[in-house]
Amino acid sequence: MVIQNGNAYDEGLDNDCWEPIKAYWEDRDAINMGLDHDFRKNVKEAYDQPNMSNADALRFLVTLGATQWHYTNGVRDREVISPDNWHVTQRLLDRPGNEAIQLQLFYDYGSNPPLYPSWQDTSGLEQSDHRMSGLSERTERIEPPCLT
Repeated sequence: MVIQNGNAYDEGLDNDCWEPIKAYWEDRDAINMGLDHDFRKNVKEAYDQPNMSNADALRFLVTLGATQWHYTNGVRDREVISPDNWHVTQRLLDRPGNEAIQLQLFYDYGSNPPLYPSWQDTSGLEQSDHRMSGLSERTERIEPPCLT
């Protein structure tokens, strides 16, 4: 198993950023479910909708505004970031059917947290398994198999 840029511990999900996604795991179609945190307030304001389902709120994450934010949030000088970055990414996000795929991926991710303890248990792994999980002190590069 290879995990890249993903959480494998509960503490990684313990912040406001994950709250709308956690609410989505509980009930995709619930209206205004959970805390009315800043994310939801901002999305409701952007869409001018006082009541939104969890799915509608997460659809915002595949918009141009959200994509641009991912590239520029926290950057000292936004002028040094080429708009080509978010426009290229957005063209991929805007492909037909991709919004539904992204929402399904957000939902499916909810099956991961119950598995964290088994992922963290390395007692039965051999040294070669540790290398694959990133737990080894080895620094060799592991090339992914070709996808054909």
